Amino acid sequence: ATIVNSGTATGFGGGKINQVLSTELDTYFATSSTSFVDVTGVQQTITPSASDSKIFIMLTGTIGKATGSNFMLQLLRDVTSIYSTVWDTESPNTNYDYMWAISFLDSPSSTSALDYQLQLKADTGSSVINSRSDTPANRGITNITCWEILA
Repeated sequence: ATIVNSGTATGFGGGKINQVLSTELDTYFATSSTSFVDVTGVQQTITPSASDSKIFIMLTGTIGKATGSNFMLQLLRDVTSIYSTVWDTESPNTNYDYMWAISFLDSPSSTSALDYQLQLKADTGSSVINSRSDTPANRGITNITCWEILA
């Protein structure tokens, strides 16, 4: 088949990636708090270039549990929770590491600097990011990446 173009295509704007920012945490982080706490080092600031831009946020990592328990992860934009999830790890087994991933498309309607922060809380016992023990050979990496998507 032959396609002939006699002009310029229009109406196909938007969806372009304007900027990508990423941070990774490769150190051990633990908490036994039953209230959400910031996971130090899993934070990214991005300043949208237009108020109608969307921000696509992807977080990946590992979490360790020394005892069977639930844990929750929460994503904040500045001080507002925009996403949360719970992992049910109740079992008689102990000493497991769990892989996890979160992706979220945010519509902040802003051109101000936005801070995206991961938070963690334990149901009981303790939860740790990147490994169930502070052993360098067993550590994983937690990553936060933000893409600005133009409208």
